[in-house]
Order: sequence, then C-alpha cells, then structure tokens
Amino acid sequence: MEPFARNEYETEARKALQKGHTEVALVWAALAQAEATKQTEGHLKEIRRLLGKIQLNLESIAVKR
Repeated sequence: MEPFARNEYETEARKALQKGHTEVALVWAALAQAEATKQTEGHLKEIRRLLGKIQLNLESIAVKR
C-alpha cells in the first residue's frame, strides 16, 4: 500500500505516474517539493521569532540578577 499524499501536488504526481506520464509526474513532484520547502521556511521563520523572544526574556532575567 502506498503512503497517502500530503498535498494535491503529490496526489497529481501519483496519478500521472500510474498513467505512465513520467515527465508530468516530475513537474507535479517539483511543485510538491517547492510547497514543502515553502512550509519549512515558514516554520523556520517562526522558530527564529520565538528564539528572539526567548533571548529577550533571558536577557531580562540576567539584568534582574
């Protein structure tokens, strides 16, 4: 059994492969990878923001001591 697709692009890539359309599947797979990269970049941006807040809190605690 194949794993479930995580997004519409992966679904379309699988459909194209099942039909033997390798080139089309590669395009859909590239779009799926671009979407995953975009999501990862968003997560990294949020992590950086939270780390900044943690740093400010730590600095505030250090000043109070």
